[in-house]
Amino acid sequence: MKTFLYLYIFFISFSLFSTPQIALQTANRCINCHLSESGSGLRNENGWRTVGKYSLIKPDWIGLKDFFDLTKLTNSALDGKLYFGADIRAQYSKTFKPGTQRKFFVKQVTGYVSYEVSDWLWLEGGYNFAETKYKNHGQQSWTAGVVLDPFPETPKVRIGHFQPGFGIRYDDHTMLIRMIANENVYANPLFAIDFSDFGIELYKDVYSPSPEWIFNLSGGVFSSNNLSKVKINSIEGAKNLTGEKNAIYVLKGMLSETIGMSDFTSSLAGMSILKTTDYTQFNYFAGISFFKRFSLLFEYSKGNKGDIFSLENYQGILNVKIIDPVYFEIRAERAKSNYKSLEILNTTQQLVFATQIFILPFIEVKQEFRLIDTEQNPREFTQYKGALYYLQLHLFY
Repeated sequence: MKTFLYLYIFFISFSLFSTPQIALQTANRCINCHLSESGSGLRNENGWRTVGKYSLIKPDWIGLKDFFDLTKLTNSALDGKLYFGADIRAQYSKTFKPGTQRKFFVKQVTGYVSYEVSDWLWLEGGYNFAETKYKNHGQQSWTAGVVLDPFPETPKVRIGHFQPGFGIRYDDHTMLIRMIANENVYANPLFAIDFSDFGIELYKDVYSPSPEWIFNLSGGVFSSNNLSKVKINSIEGAKNLTGEKNAIYVLKGMLSETIGMSDFTSSLAGMSILKTTDYTQFNYFAGISFFKRFSLLFEYSKGNKGDIFSLENYQGILNVKIIDPVYFEIRAERAKSNYKSLEILNTTQQLVFATQIFILPFIEVKQEFRLIDTEQNPREFTQYKGALYYLQLHLFY
């Protein structure tokens, strides 16, 4: 059973260095570095050791070698049955529009824990002590679950309060792919960064012959209580995206290379569907990397709520590894929200230039400069055209 677990941890992951676009460069997936199939949250030992060894500034250069050697001892206890970790993110933002204020806030102070009760049963949980910014969009402060994997030939099961698996899960709450386009600079989340609810999800891998591919299939049923908090404008006033007592059904399939069609590429492709009684969303995604240095990742989402609302969002990401601790990224995004009953179409476009630097072990700095253009048709409000600068400090363990 443990041999199977270690193989499972190696083969269904999608996130190295916390981002899928970088993971694509090394043909990794989420659970290669995290305990969750969709990524994010608690890191397993492989993920913890990997991110701890990359550093632009060597600790011994600044007299901190002994301190960082101490942080690299372990992220587990009780003979590897208990795993623990944390993510702390603080963000500064500034628009270049005259008269605007700089913004600084702590967006995440999360602790995680996972305990192996037996070789087929795990308990897991996490809590974010920072202020929840998007409560009205389903964002939650906590996750908890029970993971069951009694037989290698049957699907793995997760039961609890967590985020359903759909599309690609990113660690950036400003991406438009899960947003509702707005007439001003700030788009509203359709699915907040820590959206979660009570549910059950199953995961199963199917291995195929050479070239080495893995097809992963997951699906589940969740409560719609938190998703129902999202409001959509209509001619009859604000309406809930879905009913509070409706169920959310999710199904996701992803085909990924484990070795690659060649010595210098890796790729993936997949799609997901999220459906409630009165809202349906499809996500399609694909990516390819070259020479373990360049990656291209695309995602397209299309959602519909009857004759009230629809959305069509897409993004393309080019990520380049300069050196192991330094990455550069260009991202083009567009979100279109059609308020059908109001006959209003909102469009938001972003062109983002970003760097991601691991300056010391477990310390990451992200910078983003984005050009934003919003449009409303017919025009009822003042549109926004301008630029935003983001600086984020990320401490993790």
